[in-house]
Amino acid sequence: MKKISSENIFKLFEIDDVEVYEPERLKDLMSDDHYLLNMCVRGIENFWVMDKISKAKHGESYNKYHYKIKTKYFLKMFNYLNKVNLNRIEPFFDTVQELGYGTVENSLKELMDLFIELEYYEKCAKIKRILDLLRRLFYPEHALD
Repeated sequence: MKKISSENIFKLFEIDDVEVYEPERLKDLMSDDHYLLNMCVRGIENFWVMDKISKAKHGESYNKYHYKIKTKYFLKMFNYLNKVNLNRIEPFFDTVQELGYGTVENSLKELMDLFIELEYYEKCAKIKRILDLLRRLFYPEHALD
């Protein structure tokens, strides 16, 4: 069995998405709020799939890199989220309609939980604003809970 190298795994996250999309003339996607929010939520969901596969395939050798990988990956997902304009509600409606409220909320809570643990409170504040916005939009009766 091949050993896992954290350097090789982290190289996967080095390239910026703008570089990937620019040659394909899809650069505009990187400024579309609906796309950015979807990328964040789906990315967090995909992490858990990748994590499960990696644990099954590499066992203990993966476990020692799990937290570093998760942190780096979640920081990348936050970069998508951080670009979302909170003054436009359409992307939130579109994303919740497409992925479901629970999926969006759970993914953002997982992201925030890691950042609380890391004490990245400015990132937590952004996520909290988005969670509060979602709650006001979809469950106004629970907006103050």
